[in-house]
Amino acid sequence: MARSKNFDTDDTLDKAIALFGKQGYRDTTPAQLVEYLGISRSSLYDTYGDKQNLYLKALQRYSARVEKQFIAIADQAEDARQGIRDYLQLSLDGCFGEDMQGGCFLVNSIAELPSGEPGLMAIIAESTEKNKKILLRLLKKAQKEGQLSADFNSTRLADYLMNAVTGLTISAKSGVSKKVCQQILDTTLSILE
Repeated sequence: MARSKNFDTDDTLDKAIALFGKQGYRDTTPAQLVEYLGISRSSLYDTYGDKQNLYLKALQRYSARVEKQFIAIADQAEDARQGIRDYLQLSLDGCFGEDMQGGCFLVNSIAELPSGEPGLMAIIAESTEKNKKILLRLLKKAQKEGQLSADFNSTRLADYLMNAVTGLTISAKSGVSKKVCQQILDTTLSILE
């Protein structure tokens, strides 16, 4: 009979997100994980397999958490243009939050880990596509409401804005101040006027 876990796996993944978010994958050792997560080495390996698998599970949880926030913005947006701004602002604010100092966990993963890692790339691709669909929903709503020209190709615009978010994340990681990143975001959003 399998023993029950004496720790909350979701809470443990949240802690892993925070540690990996601050230190990155390469600079986080298994010993640091055991100490920070507050679980034994055997529990870490029995539950998650290894450091890489824990990292991928943490990425999946982070991705689902961010997607949920984007969906809430889209669902609650009475003004589509403001919803688009809120979507991008959430992305920017996340780059300077306590848990993610220096950027988005997903984007930083792309920059840090080899692109040939299939598990990583699958998580990134799926997350990017889901988040783009949410943004596309807001753009189409803005067009329908006359807040955005119908001449815009909404799919291309969604790709452009997603790329802008990635660029802001890289800027934040490289030490660009939040004030400057905010100015970049405001300039980016000016194309919607």
